[in-house]
Amino acid sequence: GSNLYGGLTVVAFSGLTSNPFDVANGNITAGIGQTAFGKTGSITPTVNQTLLLATITTSDVISSISIDNSFTIAEYVPYSPSNSCGLSYKILTSSIATEATWGFGSANAARVGSIASFKY
Repeated sequence: GSNLYGGLTVVAFSGLTSNPFDVANGNITAGIGQTAFGKTGSITPTVNQTLLLATITTSDVISSISIDNSFTIAEYVPYSPSNSCGLSYKILTSSIATEATWGFGSANAARVGSIASFKY
């Protein structure tokens, strides 16, 4: 389609199991007139001891970015070349439902948020 909001961020972690992928979810929000937040959707890992990765990609220039729920921002690309993107992580020691909400300065950017868990 013509409305693609791609971005690439990369991190590396060690200590994961040999088949680490667990579960994932995502959320798409249209642009104009929306709030300056992007939600990932909720997941509940199937095991304790998981690494959560949450991402955001937007269709606009964003000068700053934040995330809630004790996630740590690992990568943030403010505009590359036409989209902004970010990646964050969190270690969970028990299997609980988790969602992340990204905050940023633009209320008119379309956004795609996603979250995934990996076993370790």
